[in-house]
Amino acid sequence: MYRLNKDKLQRLPRALQPETYDRTPKPKVVHLGVGAFHRAHQAWYFDRLNHLEPEYPWLIEGASLRSKSAGEQLNPQDGLYVHVARSAAGSDVTVVQSLTQVVNAFEEPEALTSAIARPDTQLVTLTITEKGYCQNGGNDDLDLHREDVKRDLVSLEHPCTAIGSLLAGLRRRYREKGQPLTILSCDNLSHNGDVTRRAVLAMAEHHEAGLTEWIGDNVSFPNSMVDRIAPAVTAADRDETQKLTGLEDHGLAITEQFSQWVIENNFKGQRPALERVGVTWVDNVDAWELRKLRLLNAAHTALACLGSWLDIRFVHEAISDPRLESLVDQMWRETATTLPDTEDFNLTTYLASLKLRFGNPHLQHALVQIATDSSQKLPQRILAPLAERLAQRDSVTALTTVVAAWLCIQTGQSQRGTDLGFSDPLSETLRRALNEAGDSYRTQVDAVFAVYPALGALGEDDKWREQLIAAYATCRSESHR
Repeated sequence: MYRLNKDKLQRLPRALQPETYDRTPKPKVVHLGVGAFHRAHQAWYFDRLNHLEPEYPWLIEGASLRSKSAGEQLNPQDGLYVHVARSAAGSDVTVVQSLTQVVNAFEEPEALTSAIARPDTQLVTLTITEKGYCQNGGNDDLDLHREDVKRDLVSLEHPCTAIGSLLAGLRRRYREKGQPLTILSCDNLSHNGDVTRRAVLAMAEHHEAGLTEWIGDNVSFPNSMVDRIAPAVTAADRDETQKLTGLEDHGLAITEQFSQWVIENNFKGQRPALERVGVTWVDNVDAWELRKLRLLNAAHTALACLGSWLDIRFVHEAISDPRLESLVDQMWRETATTLPDTEDFNLTTYLASLKLRFGNPHLQHALVQIATDSSQKLPQRILAPLAERLAQRDSVTALTTVVAAWLCIQTGQSQRGTDLGFSDPLSETLRRALNEAGDSYRTQVDAVFAVYPALGALGEDDKWREQLIAAYATCRSESHR
């Protein structure tokens, strides 16, 4: 079986053979974190734009910061991969051509530094997950006490963090008197552009004079909101696509047909005409971002935590469980009061569309995938609206149940003792705290408060603390079946 690459496109079934465009110009985009979401979302948008404007393509050079897998999947395929958007009505299948290569920046940091500094580069995009921003657990600032951050504060010759990698490229661009640039975070992070800017500037202050001022004048960090469900690709997905295309594809992207991208209109570098392919430019992303984080992402976290505890595997199975659906409905009623009231948004219609998307059985979106890094997701999706509701003395029953379910799965096992297999940067710390706390639910909750700063001031609310202990005890002692 041949493997997909630029020389094998003619072997595809005629209906799947793409119109090609010139992929020889230097890429205008550098992307950090070439995972499933980038392939399902940003690269797909740029590919569609390139078909409309083939004479001036926006090509992408990808960079991996932690693993060789993306490069091993995509480089032998000349960056090409099959993109499958599934729905109950069928699948849209395309070959995405916007990605040219993936550099392994952890082995070749100079390659990424040079790419960011390159005059052709107009835009740097990021999907590095919440933990990639190296935030202090109690706020959104760069955690200057982390060992990897401290190493980057001393030297950027071999960056240890994504922020350090960005700064190394910006420093080179500054030294070479380069042109202005835009850095666009595409992660599910509140005020993602602002967070990126603060982190980069905080690190820049520890390096040469003039760099911080140059970044402030020449680099923009627009906020953005991205929305598309992109489950991890399975062996069955690869087998099915291979039968469809007649070619092996190690870089396959599986996603839903719905997609949305909203970007703050704040570019220093050249701005791609992404409005031609459905991107929305706005002056302020806040309302879009907050709705997505506290409705879609919060519901995903609720389903992932309680669903995993109950040994449910996939999102479509979880949302079809009456008790989990009821929890999500109640949580939405609670969080809706924390959202801005805008004329262009219909809450009822939006929530109905989310349930349809969650119920799509063709995606096989694993709950443990969503539960991964949940300690980094919980503050924005659950704890922030919970704190706002408490401040107004409003009910937080559902939101508290989600926190309790999150506590339950921190042992790494379901209620039946199944190994859940998700990872989290705080997993070891949380599990040790729970194990050392003994059998008392109260002491277990207290132990997590002691090691998880994100709970912060919430733990000072004695009434809510008691409510959480009761919810945790209920979750641990009842089957919910």
